Amino acid sequence: MGGATVDEAKERLSAAEFHEWLLYREKHGSLNAGWRIERLLAMLCALVVNRTGGYKDGTAAGLADFLSYQMPDHGLSIEQAIKQWH
Repeated sequence: MGGATVDEAKERLSAAEFHEWLLYREKHGSLNAGWRIERLLAMLCALVVNRTGGYKDGTAAGLADFLSYQMPDHGLSIEQAIKQWH
């Protein structure tokens, strides 16, 4: 976001714009189109499994069952991320 490298992004994005992008990602998820499509398909797969009775052992399907990759949770709040940005 903002450039090819972290240094370029720091040069091109203001702290306010960076904050806006963080809020957007927090609300809408990754900016990566491939991951967004994969997540939508995983939601559809989980819905189909759950609407047809779930797994044989009676448990419900979740997104993680159908995602090949999950974004790691770095545990950073928006405020912490902004501090790291400066």
